Amino acid sequence: MGSTYNHIASELAWQRGKAFDVEDMAVALVKFDNGATLELEASWAGNIAESELMQTRLLGTKAGILQHNVNGTYEFEAKIYQERDGARYDMELRPPVPEVESSAAHFVSALVADHPHIATGEEGLIVMELLDAIYESAEHYCMRGSFLLFIRKKPTL
Repeated sequence: MGSTYNHIASELAWQRGKAFDVEDMAVALVKFDNGATLELEASWAGNIAESELMQTRLLGTKAGILQHNVNGTYEFEAKIYQERDGARYDMELRPPVPEVESSAAHFVSALVADHPHIATGEEGLIVMELLDAIYESAEHYCMRGSFLLFIRKKPTL
């Protein structure tokens, strides 16, 4: 299920006579065939404390992970949460040493050195199908009583 919002920036653009077609905020809840749930949230104009909020949660039966940007920047933190023998464990993931090449730098080096990109075309297709399903859900949902109805697209995951 997905929702997108563009009321803040589109209003400002309209007042200034400018075109604008980027969401202020997008959220999605994706349930996978294996029972795992993925929660995505991205906002840069949502009347929130952060200047930009990017957050991803993956919830499973054995553990969950939360990745989010720090203080509205493009630095990220990630934590894993799980239970062992009735006790909660929180683990903070730390960047590897030495630091991993950024995705932009990897893309450029793959082009320049003519070596394969780490993300395959098939993986890109899966991401695009997932994003298309989220946008379709955001566009076609409606409220009836206390139930949210939306169009479901079977992903090829």
